[in-house]
Amino acid sequence: MAYHLYRMENEKITNLLNKISPVDNDSAAINWRNVNTPNQREELNTFLTIQKQVFEIAKDSIPADVISTLFANWMNKIKPVPYY
Repeated sequence: MAYHLYRMENEKITNLLNKISPVDNDSAAINWRNVNTPNQREELNTFLTIQKQVFEIAKDSIPADVISTLFANWMNKIKPVPYY
């Protein structure tokens, strides 16, 4: 959901992502987050708070029927892996 909001150029999600993973604007560093770099270990409560904030932003920014469609599409893409 965070990625979907980010692609919509939602200012609230951009601010939340910058708070979680600040970018040093004064350096010559590339202004993006490397998805192949492991995140720092976070406390469960911190993770749940961030997750709640993402969905609050989604609730305020995206109509409910669009959110439902997104979830339906995501669930259809998830393929169960059989356990042997």
